[in-house]
Amino acid sequence: MCLVFIAYRLEPSAPVLIGANREESRRRPTTSPVCCRSGSLRCLLAGADHGPDGTFPEMGTWLGVNEAGMAVAVTNRSDGELAWEDQTRSRGLLAVAMLGCDRAAPAARYACAELASGGFGGCNYLIAGRDAAYAVQAPGAGRVAVVELSPGIHAMTNLDIDDADDPRIRYVAAHLDPASFPASAGRICRDDRIVIAGADRGTISSSLVRIGADIVFQHIRGDPRGRDYELFRLPDQLGPPD
Repeated sequence: MCLVFIAYRLEPSAPVLIGANREESRRRPTTSPVCCRSGSLRCLLAGADHGPDGTFPEMGTWLGVNEAGMAVAVTNRSDGELAWEDQTRSRGLLAVAMLGCDRAAPAARYACAELASGGFGGCNYLIAGRDAAYAVQAPGAGRVAVVELSPGIHAMTNLDIDDADDPRIRYVAAHLDPASFPASAGRICRDDRIVIAGADRGTISSSLVRIGADIVFQHIRGDPRGRDYELFRLPDQLGPPD
């Protein structure tokens, strides 16, 4: 039940402020943030995901940002309609593919078309850039909806965005201060009421993303409680595109 939240167009110097905790099986292989290219754009991923056992040849992710200032995050849905054995396509690979877009609107259109073609487990995507932000909600191929986000604080877990019945979403709305984003978002992500501490499945990383004139990416690998965020940046060079 990952948590992703955004303060959108509330802070003049940074229209996109994102906080995210990833919840996953503790046995699933994961990495620290990595750099890559999607299409012609350099990207910074909160971690590379190569599938449940780490053997998938392609690299997916649950959260990333590209050099154009567009971020993508994905959460699974608890009401997904497709059985596990029928999920033939990767939500994480779709997230990386979307990071090849330089704006949020074409990325959202691409996501809707891909999800409607089938093969994906139930999921939500947050797609946010300086010019626009969207939530794409897809319990199944026949129920794909896109919501354009208004300026404000929004959050999603494993059902629809801004689900008022979710206590973690209510907690974010009550405690996030966009004017003091790193501090308030960090407190939220490390709070005992937010962190999932299960022995087999729980919070395995936390990330903060600030997109303004520049891009600031902070990350904790592992349980974030009692730990400081580490700063990561897109390198000035990743080599020419293939």
